[in-house]
Amino acid sequence: MKAPEHRQTGVSTSLSRGSWRLVALTALCVFTFFLLGDVSPKRAPDTRFLEAAPAVRSSGIALTVAVVTGGVTVRLYDEFGSLREKTPVLTPPAMATLRTPDGSLIELNVPSGVFSGSAIIDIYMKGRPPVRPLIDEADKRAAEKSAIPFGETDPVEFTSTTEPKGAVSISLSYPPGSNPALLNNLRAYYLLKDKATWMPVLSSRLDPEERTVTFEVSRFEIIRLMAGSSHDLGGVIVYPNPFRPRVAKDNVLKFIGLTDNVDLKIYTLSGDVVWSKHIRLTGGGATWDGRNLEDREVSSGLYVYQITNTDGEKATGRISVIW
Repeated sequence: MKAPEHRQTGVSTSLSRGSWRLVALTALCVFTFFLLGDVSPKRAPDTRFLEAAPAVRSSGIALTVAVVTGGVTVRLYDEFGSLREKTPVLTPPAMATLRTPDGSLIELNVPSGVFSGSAIIDIYMKGRPPVRPLIDEADKRAAEKSAIPFGETDPVEFTSTTEPKGAVSISLSYPPGSNPALLNNLRAYYLLKDKATWMPVLSSRLDPEERTVTFEVSRFEIIRLMAGSSHDLGGVIVYPNPFRPRVAKDNVLKFIGLTDNVDLKIYTLSGDVVWSKHIRLTGGGATWDGRNLEDREVSSGLYVYQITNTDGEKATGRISVIW
């Protein structure tokens, strides 16, 4: 009778040892999990549209306002309201470069912290239809003050789902072959809607080599490039310098920032006049092709330019000519 009890006790002891092994293994796994943390693959931040407001239709243009997570999206529409380009979601600080239907470029530089949360920036070529009569009226008033829309560039309307809390930098390019005489005092203007008037953006900076005007805005507006004659000779720019006539754009040296009624002269370092011209209506600029008064190419070397106007103002500088 005792033998069977011994075998039963042995079986019970074997099961107890197996259970303890299972308990120990489970405890080891739990300890390892808390020690190493979650080792499952991490998901990328979700940048999908979380919600979209119903489309708002105005004068044939459907505007969809959407909210994105984790960044800024920039969309470009043509004059007919068709979406032409859309950037991926950008995380500030970020730069977006978009090409307009006419081939010019719009560049936005969005610093960190400018938007509280996410934002959509929409750009409309020629503005949306409701503001176009105001643009036409502002153009007429500008022409009365000798300021004219620059070349074939169109006004551009910028909007955003969230107003920026700081400055956003914008660069607008102008097309190659633009009349250098119109580059004088070229700057960005914004539309003052309640008065249908173009007002200068004071931070405008011209880069004639890159063919861009760059400026900063703290709110999005309707913008266009305007040109006109300067009021003084304090902002004269001469480029390219050194001047290589055979390879320079249009094969000319450009003078921009001129007033009307100027005398432009170019001298050798010894004071001999090489070339001179009186210009009554400059349109803000003038050019020189590297030839003297006898229509011969000047020699390579250093020259001095002098610009004077009827108000007695003067601008001088040196030019390096390299053939």
